[in-house]
Amino acid sequence: MTKYAFPSKHGAGVTEQIHHDGMTLRDYFATAAMASLCRPETASVLLEVGVDGLAKCAYEIADAMLKESDK
Repeated sequence: MTKYAFPSKHGAGVTEQIHHDGMTLRDYFATAAMASLCRPETASVLLEVGVDGLAKCAYEIADAMLKESDK
């Protein structure tokens, strides 16, 4: 099941519907991981793995966070 970072609810009670506008929770977690990985202290990692490797790493972190949140 896809989880969303900022779901919005419309309606009330039985007729309440959740509209999933925006980014998934996975994308949100990957964005947070990427921000952490792209600091001056970690610049050497970027040079080693390149931007594709960095993006892959960010999504691996996001996937681990989602897995942990399901426990």
